[in-house]
Amino acid sequence: MALQYCVSENELVSFQYGEINSRDFGIVITDINELASPERRFERIEIPGRNGSLILDEGCYSNFNLEIECYIDVDGKDINILASEIKMWLQTDFSYKNLIISSDPNYYREAVCINKLDLEEIIKDLGYFKITFECKPLKKELVNNLITINESDSKLINTGMASYPLIKVFGNGDITLEINNEVIELTEVQGHIYIDCELMNAYKIDIHTNDVVNENSRMFGDFPTFKHGENIITYSGDVEKIEIEPRWVVL
Repeated sequence: MALQYCVSENELVSFQYGEINSRDFGIVITDINELASPERRFERIEIPGRNGSLILDEGCYSNFNLEIECYIDVDGKDINILASEIKMWLQTDFSYKNLIISSDPNYYREAVCINKLDLEEIIKDLGYFKITFECKPLKKELVNNLITINESDSKLINTGMASYPLIKVFGNGDITLEINNEVIELTEVQGHIYIDCELMNAYKIDIHTNDVVNENSRMFGDFPTFKHGENIITYSGDVEKIEIEPRWVVL
């Protein structure tokens, strides 16, 4: 029995997890809580004799669950084999992968499938199952346009949440980089240095071997973030240019 759709297949909501799309298995999404949002982390403190509570905001968000209810048209296939193939896709490598929902194609979430997958054949050739993804709280832009800074005192506008950029400084010798009054000292730079603010790592790529070379000993200061709104970037020293992958994120 083949499913008959009232809309074209391209109009149906689908998702891509890792390198595979749900359409590859003939999965039809019947319900998804795609507007679910993460919970802000805070501590509530009750003080005896005082009305109300004190709130200590941690300034971050917790993971949350994204639930997807699905049907699948078995269409004469062995449902046990099909179930095994879906489980292999979703849970063999139990680690975060990129999750893209077709109705929100410009962003992805980092997610891992956490629930027990039970494919139930409710009528002949028609199976039902539910997928629960545990997602990191912020969505990331799928395409990050590279920003090139050619002069000091440049401005970047962040319309989303605080982001953790990848910064590549091209230059030589001792360089001072300042972002929103946070000073980073770079010493004895040779050609270039990467500053990965998400992984909190400074490194360079060897132009001869393409190996990653640890450069944390050449960086002094905290790894910067781009706050919501205006961000000011200044620098001094022998700097040719700065390339920035902003890694914009939203709730």
